[in-house]
Amino acid sequence: MIEVLIRGPLARKDYVRIKKLLETAGDGVRTEKRIVVDYSREPYESRTIAISLKQKNDVPVVVVKTGKSSDFVVREEHEVALQKGEFTNAVKLFASLGYMKALVCVRESFHARYGGAEFKLVDPGEDLFYYEAEMLVKTGSEATEAKQKLEVLARNLKLPVFGQGEMLTFINALDKRASYVYDYAEQGAEHFREKFGI
Repeated sequence: MIEVLIRGPLARKDYVRIKKLLETAGDGVRTEKRIVVDYSREPYESRTIAISLKQKNDVPVVVVKTGKSSDFVVREEHEVALQKGEFTNAVKLFASLGYMKALVCVRESFHARYGGAEFKLVDPGEDLFYYEAEMLVKTGSEATEAKQKLEVLARNLKLPVFGQGEMLTFINALDKRASYVYDYAEQGAEHFREKFGI
């Protein structure tokens, strides 16, 4: 499947407003606590492959996304869920493949389907809120139409959409304020079990 994604910043009041809307008009809000260990080696702006290990609620997941990010994101996404309790072994596996350093992000988000899209409201702390609206399509030719639908939804909800370059600026600020660098050689495989209990 191909992921078509738009993002935008949220003021606190809009975060609360959209959360209430999704709770009542969406298909029900689901909470997700996520720890992301991003092993991608290229800078975000030139990245064509994103490799990460995630703990989604209680389940470790390996995620590979291919495709270049732009003002909106169109990527192929491949995801494999692991057995519960296998996070540390997955960290060791990545290290054995040469992936020793990663950017670690801890996020709590609220998910709901609304208007044919999957919405995600993210509170990464540091008083930085944002949303993502996503559609999955089967072919690249469907991506432009999906992007237009997402932008119409955002307009109808009075949500700003990141333009070219704005998303990169926001992500860089987010990484500096609400993320940290993990180094396997210094912190070892047990770091995530000790810090997060996973």
